[in-house]
Amino acid sequence: MNRISHTLELLNSDIPGEGIHVEVMEIITGFKGLGSIEMARNRLDPYIDLFSNQIRINAYKQVLVSYGQVERLVFLPNKHSPYAIRVYLKQSKYTYSFTILDQDLLVKIFDYISARLITS
Repeated sequence: MNRISHTLELLNSDIPGEGIHVEVMEIITGFKGLGSIEMARNRLDPYIDLFSNQIRINAYKQVLVSYGQVERLVFLPNKHSPYAIRVYLKQSKYTYSFTILDQDLLVKIFDYISARLITS
């Protein structure tokens, strides 16, 4: 079984305590409101770890984000041909965009995070 199908299986079940590790192609850190302007790009060891109540994003530095901190998610470039997810955080000037070329996995991760967002 390859890693992507194993990750998809885990997303369909309960998240283990150690989370689900997802290797991504790159993570771009940007500034909220400035679109595609980048502050940093991680191509050396980019990954996200999904937990039941938070996400660890290994961008230019490791960031631990609770689902309640997520303001919104968007597909890049759009929901018809996505290749990345951009995460906007409440009370932060930064955005994090992670690229995953497997669309099934990308959509599953988007749905997983969306289902856990806490609205105020």
